[in-house]
Amino acid sequence: MGLCLMEPLIIFGAWALISLSLFNGLVLLWLGLTMFLAAEERQFGLWLILLGMVMAGLFFLSHTAILTDQLTPVAGISVNGWWNIGWLPVIVAPLLWYMLMLWYAGFWEKDNHALRWHRYPLTILVATTALLLGLHIFAHAVPSFDQIAVLDFSQTLRVSGIPVMLILFPPYMIVCVLLPIHAIQHPTPPRYEISSMARRRARPWLIRTSALLLVVSVIVAGFIGYVILEAQNAQHGSFGYAIFTLPLIAFDLGITSMIAAAIISLGQAVTAYEIFTGKTLPRRGFARQWYVATGIAAVVSTFIGYNLIFYTHFIYALFILAGIVMIVYALLSWRTFIYRDQIIANLHPFVGGQSLIQNMIDPEQDTLLPVQRLFESMCEQILGVTRAQIIPDKALSLLISTPLVYPIETEPSNMTVPDGNTIQQLNPQYHAGFHWAIPLWSVRGRIGVMLLGEKTGGGLYTEEEMQVAQTAGERLIDMFAGEVMVQQLVRLQRKRVTEQRVMDFQTRRTLHDRSLPALHEAILALSTAQDQTVHEIVSTLSGIHKEISNLIHTTPIFPAAEPAGDFISVLRGSIQNEFGGEFEYIHWQVPEKPVVIDSLTADILYGAVREAVRNAAVHGRGDNPKRALSLWVDVVIEDMLKITIRDNGIGLANDRRGSSGGLVLHGTLMALIGGSLSTEAAEQGGTSVHIAK
Repeated sequence: MGLCLMEPLIIFGAWALISLSLFNGLVLLWLGLTMFLAAEERQFGLWLILLGMVMAGLFFLSHTAILTDQLTPVAGISVNGWWNIGWLPVIVAPLLWYMLMLWYAGFWEKDNHALRWHRYPLTILVATTALLLGLHIFAHAVPSFDQIAVLDFSQTLRVSGIPVMLILFPPYMIVCVLLPIHAIQHPTPPRYEISSMARRRARPWLIRTSALLLVVSVIVAGFIGYVILEAQNAQHGSFGYAIFTLPLIAFDLGITSMIAAAIISLGQAVTAYEIFTGKTLPRRGFARQWYVATGIAAVVSTFIGYNLIFYTHFIYALFILAGIVMIVYALLSWRTFIYRDQIIANLHPFVGGQSLIQNMIDPEQDTLLPVQRLFESMCEQILGVTRAQIIPDKALSLLISTPLVYPIETEPSNMTVPDGNTIQQLNPQYHAGFHWAIPLWSVRGRIGVMLLGEKTGGGLYTEEEMQVAQTAGERLIDMFAGEVMVQQLVRLQRKRVTEQRVMDFQTRRTLHDRSLPALHEAILALSTAQDQTVHEIVSTLSGIHKEISNLIHTTPIFPAAEPAGDFISVLRGSIQNEFGGEFEYIHWQVPEKPVVIDSLTADILYGAVREAVRNAAVHGRGDNPKRALSLWVDVVIEDMLKITIRDNGIGLANDRRGSSGGLVLHGTLMALIGGSLSTEAAEQGGTSVHIAK
């Protein structure tokens, strides 16, 4: 058939049909290979996907070859050979689709109660597929293309004059695409709750794909029935070889278009939610590559279809195809540079200067910490989240009293920090509107958790966004703790300097205005004193001695560092000597083996223990100085050194030991060396202070 005899509408339909058929084959090939190569594990379902996509691509390759022979001037194509090859994927592909949807729905999982009955139709369909393949390969059950063109079924295996394949294949095809709809709607609960949201959002796309395939199957079955009726009513040879008329082209174009829509729907479910690759969350780059691949396939298939229809000279076709490849590559490079610039712009707040030194020197100059600005930048520009919060774990709770929140005007949530070492999906009804919990880690273990609300626009977080949120959150909480440490140390140091200056002034004033004149008077009195004045002189000197003794007693005495000695022995001796008279009993429960630690850690631990003991001695009796007060010191060495100081005083709620900066200062110092300090009410009454390193 020459092109000059074809109507323009037929030419346009042929061009669209060949281009669309080639587009389907290219997209299926890219989708199958990409999913298989990008998967974390080569599971059974991935092999099904690869085999199914290759078989479907093989069908559209044979379909394109047949269309090219019938609708273009190109010759030399073995139509009957491609026709026989094309029937192989046509037979196998429906079963592979059914098995793939069963695998997606969890048919091979243990708790598949809703899908257990599918093993019966699956067994029947597997046997039917084997039967159809055997009939096609060994029994010539499918008429050749030449026989189909003239509706001659005389040389085909028949039943009542109808080819066996045309009897068995339509119901087999319809059942294979009908049963997956039930499997998709009744999936087995996933192993990981985090992937349930992606599966729920992908389900409508898969149902749409199955529905389109079902419509195609019904239409094809109806067309096969129409062909059988025509064959029974027509005389052999009454039809010409050119069976591709305008109605038939329109019919084939409609079927191919619906299959293309099904492929696009499947690709959207696979790339946007990654339900087959083993990823718990989709990757942003995968969906972007899908759009690029479909665009390239559309351009290339349209050009090749045009070249086949209008028979452009071969050398010009190569020139144009090479130009298309370079243009596409240039566009990809351009988009890569734009994406790179966007990443750098989003990361600029994290790598730019944060004025940390200035905040250390003058922490009161800016009430909004740099880490809060970074947190807002991440939430707005990178994650696109409606609300978020970073809550420190107990080890940092003494340092960070208020969590980071976004938006800044949002009240912090008082919900319990979720446990777990992996990203968790939360129920927003029971977790203050938050949808995700991301654990934050450091070299010392878990340091906090980041809570994320719904994504702006109701979208789904990608795997890259979760990784960025976790990595940035870990840096933010470290920065936050560092900033709070520095600011607290600066404030406490300034307070200590001020107190030291006041103490020095009071000492100078006491010695200069009271002690020295009194001593001077005593000396004068002694120089002229008689026996009756000796008692008064001794009393005056005793008062002076008591004042100086009180000044000396309030100055803390730290032991010299002994790196090679037993820290517990040094600690026990110092506490017993300094505070032994303040308690009725000091009960020690310590390990038998010596505890040897470095001098810096020993100094910081000693200071923390001494502050806890001093607080118990000063505040434990409350307003009753005669109250019996005892102290218990327990030292345990497991995976770390844990020291517990407990008293039986008036209790944490009644004393004011937490209002001073001593515990805050020593808690900050403990955090600097990787330890922790916390206080709580003791079960037996009184107060317990827990120190761990």
